Amino acid sequence: MSLLKSLLQRLFRTAPAAADAAVASPEPVRASAAPAPAAEGPLPAGHPRVFGIGLSKTGTTTLGTCFEILGLRRRCTYSLEHTMRLIDGDVAGVLAAADCYEALEDSPWFAVYEQLAQRHPQALFILTRRRDGAAWVRSALNHGAHSPEAARALGRRFFERLLPGVPVDALHDTHNARVRAFFADQPQRLLEVCWEEEASWDALCAFLGRPLPAQPFPHENQGVYTPPVG
Repeated sequence: MSLLKSLLQRLFRTAPAAADAAVASPEPVRASAAPAPAAEGPLPAGHPRVFGIGLSKTGTTTLGTCFEILGLRRRCTYSLEHTMRLIDGDVAGVLAAADCYEALEDSPWFAVYEQLAQRHPQALFILTRRRDGAAWVRSALNHGAHSPEAARALGRRFFERLLPGVPVDALHDTHNARVRAFFADQPQRLLEVCWEEEASWDALCAFLGRPLPAQPFPHENQGVYTPPVG
């Protein structure tokens, strides 16, 4: 962890105390994000649903674009409004909001996968991941370098609620391990994908029962990481 703090001090040009705060919030919530689009009301019980439950910075934007191309129009991606509701403990409100969509990905939805699975027993789940935890940390740090302190503080509160006591370099792998364990007795409901290893329509369309689209497979939000200098 000392190496990570050193990197953060160089990356953010902060004092050690500020680096400690950034370590607790490697993946800041995007405070400037637009509000979630208004839904038309709850969908009927049993309506086909698919939920992306990988952490942010694991290819969730690509997954959302795939949903759009595959015709899943009633979807919600990252939502600051609902992330704040979850931080404040309004789990019921977040789940009620999820009832209005046929596809979800990013925050706060990956934090309530257990409740979503119980609430929607026919829903499918997609766990996006990076090739390893180090790749996720690097991407999160790169993202955090361009985020204001308020956003980092919000992210810190969110992860303290989601995975309390888990160190930054274990967040990615811990979340993924818990997801796999939860779905161990219902593996047909979970698809695990890593776009860095295989970015294609085949597994996704087979899992969702959708025909292969004519469009090329998208690969959105590819960050370019530049190591700090000095």
